[in-house]
Amino acid sequence: MSASDVPRAGTAGTRQAGRLRLDLLGIYLNDHLAGSTVGTNRARYLARATRGTPTGEALEPVAREIAQDRQSLLDIMARLGVPARRYKVLAGRAAELAGRL
Repeated sequence: MSASDVPRAGTAGTRQAGRLRLDLLGIYLNDHLAGSTVGTNRARYLARATRGTPTGEALEPVAREIAQDRQSLLDIMARLGVPARRYKVLAGRAAELAGRL
């Protein structure tokens, strides 16, 4: 590969690479969103199921923090213009519910 083969800033090659990186970031963020949805739901469920016990008291703040982290992720995605992929979130939710069985 010679120096002439490397895309220069502002060329179609770097714009395409930048778009590709944003696409990959969108995939990563949506996967993280699905996981954080599972974590939020599971932590809330466990906190409710153990309410009034030392375990429940320990889990309640953890469940709140996970939910806050999930909201922060949604805010970041909105600022970057990355749409949430509902099918990933719903698949995560379904997996969490199936895990309860």
